[in-house]
Amino acid sequence: MALTEIGIAAEYLSSTQTSDVKNKIHEDLDSGKPSVRLLYVTPELISTLGFMSKLTKIYTRGLLNLIAIDEAHCISSWGHDFRPSYHKLSSLRSRLPNVPILALTATAVPKVQQDVMESLCLQNPLVLKSSFNRPNIYYEVHYKDLLVHAYADV
Repeated sequence: MALTEIGIAAEYLSSTQTSDVKNKIHEDLDSGKPSVRLLYVTPELISTLGFMSKLTKIYTRGLLNLIAIDEAHCISSWGHDFRPSYHKLSSLRSRLPNVPILALTATAVPKVQQDVMESLCLQNPLVLKSSFNRPNIYYEVHYKDLLVHAYADV
């Protein structure tokens, strides 16, 4: 279910959007009271000077409540998926000192976890871990008699 379907004004900025759509979102963010409550962006966009300046302005107006970083293991040069743009997220704490940062990953070994916490300057973070064994996720095989309907049945 999409967030917008349950009344949460969520948007995203990406290179796949038209200039008109991007401009509309940027205008909303620059307004005195943006309607966007949740904005998805890439680390590559956040690390640009222009967007970081926009985030800083939103922050100074008291409108930035949380930064959530998915695939946070990419911050660490020790991680298997290191991405330089993720490493640049380390400047978030100094630029946005009072905004809570939520770092999410499912694949970080202890060294990578420590590196992520240090890179993001997380002080006494609450670390929640769960088992890799997730019984709600499983493979199931269904044999089909007719290949014609196989795609629709999935």
